[in-house]
Amino acid sequence: MEVLRRIPKARVRKMREKVTELMPRIIYRRHGISLGLRARMDAFDIAVEGTLQRISSRISRALD
Repeated sequence: MEVLRRIPKARVRKMREKVTELMPRIIYRRHGISLGLRARMDAFDIAVEGTLQRISSRISRALD
Protein backbone atom coordinates (compact mmCIF):
# COMPACT_ATOMS: atom_id res chain seq x y z
CA MET A 1 0.00 0.00 0.00
CA GLU A 2 2.84 2.38 0.74
CA VAL A 3 4.07 2.16 -2.85
CA LEU A 4 0.62 3.11 -4.13
CA ARG A 5 0.39 6.06 -1.75
CA ARG A 6 3.58 7.50 -3.25
CA ILE A 7 2.01 7.83 -6.70
CA PRO A 8 1.23 11.53 -7.28
CA LYS A 9 -2.47 12.42 -7.25
CA ALA A 10 -2.25 13.96 -10.74
CA ARG A 11 -0.86 10.71 -12.14
CA VAL A 12 -3.58 8.68 -10.42
CA ARG A 13 -6.19 11.00 -11.95
CA LYS A 14 -4.72 10.51 -15.45
CA MET A 15 -4.61 6.73 -15.01
CA ARG A 16 -8.24 6.69 -13.87
CA GLU A 17 -9.24 8.77 -16.90
CA LYS A 18 -7.44 6.34 -19.20
CA VAL A 19 -9.13 3.32 -17.60
CA THR A 20 -12.51 5.03 -17.91
CA GLU A 21 -11.76 5.73 -21.58
CA LEU A 22 -10.81 2.09 -22.26
CA MET A 23 -13.61 0.40 -20.31
CA PRO A 24 -16.31 0.53 -23.00
CA ARG A 25 -14.00 -1.27 -25.44
CA ILE A 26 -13.14 -4.16 -23.11
CA ILE A 27 -15.43 -7.17 -22.93
CA TYR A 28 -15.12 -10.11 -20.56
CA ARG A 29 -16.86 -13.25 -21.77
CA ARG A 30 -16.69 -16.99 -21.95
CA HIS A 31 -15.43 -18.06 -25.36
CA GLY A 32 -18.12 -19.63 -27.50
CA ILE A 33 -20.98 -18.50 -25.27
CA SER A 34 -22.56 -16.22 -27.87
CA LEU A 35 -22.36 -16.40 -31.64
CA GLY A 36 -22.54 -12.62 -31.84
CA LEU A 37 -19.46 -12.18 -29.65
CA ARG A 38 -17.25 -14.84 -31.21
CA ALA A 39 -15.69 -12.40 -33.66
CA ARG A 40 -15.07 -9.75 -30.98
CA MET A 41 -12.00 -9.63 -28.81
CA ASP A 42 -12.30 -9.75 -25.04
CA ALA A 43 -9.83 -8.33 -22.51
CA PHE A 44 -7.72 -11.51 -22.52
CA ASP A 45 -7.50 -11.49 -26.33
CA ILE A 46 -6.41 -7.85 -26.29
CA ALA A 47 -3.74 -8.51 -23.66
CA VAL A 48 -2.35 -11.53 -25.53
CA GLU A 49 -2.34 -9.65 -28.84
CA GLY A 50 -0.48 -6.73 -27.27
CA THR A 51 2.10 -9.06 -25.76
CA LEU A 52 2.65 -10.83 -29.07
CA GLN A 53 3.04 -7.50 -30.87
CA ARG A 54 5.68 -6.35 -28.36
CA ILE A 55 7.58 -9.63 -28.72
CA SER A 56 7.42 -9.42 -32.52
CA SER A 57 8.63 -5.82 -32.43
CA ARG A 58 11.58 -6.72 -30.21
CA ILE A 59 12.54 -9.63 -32.45
CA SER A 60 12.37 -7.38 -35.53
CA ARG A 61 14.60 -4.76 -33.89
CA ALA A 62 17.08 -7.44 -32.82
CA LEU A 63 17.31 -8.76 -36.37
CA ASP A 64 17.91 -5.30 -37.90
